[in-house]
Amino acid sequence: MTSSSKPLGGTKSTSSPTAKPSPSSTTASATVTKVARASGALDTGTVTHRLKQGNFTVQLTYWTSDNAKTYTAESIKTINVAAHIEDADSSHRVTISTFQVTQDDGTNRSVVATDSGKFDVTPPYPYNTVVTVPAATAGATALTLTIRMDLLVETAPKANSYYRSTALDTLALPLLTNGATR
Repeated sequence: MTSSSKPLGGTKSTSSPTAKPSPSSTTASATVTKVARASGALDTGTVTHRLKQGNFTVQLTYWTSDNAKTYTAESIKTINVAAHIEDADSSHRVTISTFQVTQDDGTNRSVVATDSGKFDVTPPYPYNTVVTVPAATAGATALTLTIRMDLLVETAPKANSYYRSTALDTLALPLLTNGATR
């Protein structure tokens, strides 16, 4: 094998000499594209979720007086939660023994609220609470809140014997990041 800057013997070059490119007088401008923030469940201020639990339904209503469209990783978020039981008779007692909210920002996961006790939600009684969601990891683009409610449901009226049912729900909160638009 040989290396040469000239064509090998017996072959003719068919390419013409190339011209040197002239320097451009225009400069490339960097285009910054602003990413739009995804829409979120609380953008209108309120959202309702229904969770079927066997022969009854748990209705969770979330609302905020904050402008959810301006939530950032650094901001503190205040979210109201109301829960009540639908499709059940009032003769079987239903109580919440644990209400827990876990925040996941894609990097860190932490429990931000736990309420343990014996809270009667037998119709027509609701469960209401306010959850303060702390700042997330810097640079996070979304939060997922996982809501867990452990329910004790009376097996028969006045039996004082219960079975446990766990209701799980998620609430997605998109976050504004540097350069994002609402």
